[in-house]
Amino acid sequence: INIEASYGCVKEGGMIFLASLSAVMRDRLTALLIAKYLGLESLAYFDLVTKLVNALLTPFHVLNNVFYPRFVKTKNYTIFSKVLFISIIFIYN
Repeated sequence: INIEASYGCVKEGGMIFLASLSAVMRDRLTALLIAKYLGLESLAYFDLVTKLVNALLTPFHVLNNVFYPRFVKTKNYTIFSKVLFISIIFIYN
């Protein structure tokens, strides 16, 4: 194992790791605060709505994961425009 290469990968991906960690911590802290101050019934409603919203956002996450790297690599604005147009149609239908 090359220690320098491993350190470089950790250093390069550190901001992505921290962003993901902070998002998870925010979600968990929100649930903890809702349970503590509003009760378990409110937490159940919050959890249900959160899961529904995440289910509706799944297609957009997939599109982003598929097309964003390609868009960054090629800088092809027509692909971006088509994906954006399809996403908007999907949202409002």
